[in-house]
Amino acid sequence: MIDRGMMRWVPFSAIKEQFEGLNELYEKQNEVSMPILDEQKLELINDIVCCAMAGNKQVNISYQKQKKIYSEVGYIHYYDMICNELRIRNQHDNVFYIKVNHVTDIKYT
Repeated sequence: MIDRGMMRWVPFSAIKEQFEGLNELYEKQNEVSMPILDEQKLELINDIVCCAMAGNKQVNISYQKQKKIYSEVGYIHYYDMICNELRIRNQHDNVFYIKVNHVTDIKYT
């Protein structure tokens, strides 16, 4: 028997209140809490950021925003010490601002 998961509750979404309740349930299931990074992981992130900025290397940065995990691929353009954020430039020359304390992982691509 195949479990249909949340699909079995979709017919009950005909009533507005039930529909809103089901949407809240979907959102809560997709929420991710901020992982606790140990000292080694923070040092590794710092080393990769420094090397990527110095060598203009492309990185894949995972970060948390509004209780969801996102990922961006690009070059670290600038580190703003005052705002404590990284500026990432992707292949389309769009600039993303990512708070350093929201970064969960970083890897070379």
